Amino acid sequence: MFDIRSMPMPSMMDSFKLTERPLFNRRRLSLSILLSMLVAMGVSYVSVIWICYRYGGINLSRWFCVGAPQLPFRRLSAMLINPEEPNGAYVAYMGIGAAVMLGLSIMRQRFLWWPFHPLGYAMGPSWPMIQLWFSILIGWAAKSVIMRYGGIRSYRTYRPLFLGMVLGEFISGGVWLIIDFLAGKEGHRIFLF
Repeated sequence: MFDIRSMPMPSMMDSFKLTERPLFNRRRLSLSILLSMLVAMGVSYVSVIWICYRYGGINLSRWFCVGAPQLPFRRLSAMLINPEEPNGAYVAYMGIGAAVMLGLSIMRQRFLWWPFHPLGYAMGPSWPMIQLWFSILIGWAAKSVIMRYGGIRSYRTYRPLFLGMVLGEFISGGVWLIIDFLAGKEGHRIFLF
């Protein structure tokens, strides 16, 4: 996964968190999420194909329309043209990764105080994490300091500040989109996650 916008799980989990309140029916929410995903997939497939043919995919996004679709086939053709012997180092790295994952899973299962989740290890080398790791680290460190020295009352006091910072980033991106629209500008990249 190269883009956080391609991961629906966080949004779905936030939606399911709402069902802990008696106002929401979990079954109806699950069906509506499934239906929305199916509709969104159908609409997005048709829209992307139509937009790429109408405006030329190469003019829109080199990575999305050229680089990403060709990447697996280029690797496959390179492997077929120049076959390689099995690489013992790669096998060893896979074994080390499996052992680390097993260790993290066991520690997570056995000890409540264990802070590291095995999925963090699996998601670590993904593109969104490469982009966001420092922001996540700062947030985690701030929360840890606030919880350790101020307790839950301080955490609840500072939570609006941090939520405001996140919301402020999205609002500033939205404001610049509106300014670009009103000014007739195109091509500015607003990098929101």
